[in-house]
Amino acid sequence: MVTEISGRCAATDPLRGLGITPAQAEILTAGWSTVQTADLDVLRCYALRP
Repeated sequence: MVTEISGRCAATDPLRGLGITPAQAEILTAGWSTVQTADLDVLRCYALRP
């Protein structure tokens, strides 16, 4: 899964509020046996395995 990271966009970006927050990331990754992430500037890639 790839998502924008909250707070990393320019303050003037109209889509600034669409990013994932740390609390949402915790919920997303809970329950997976393996979680790998990679940050790509304003995006974060999640590899989740059962």
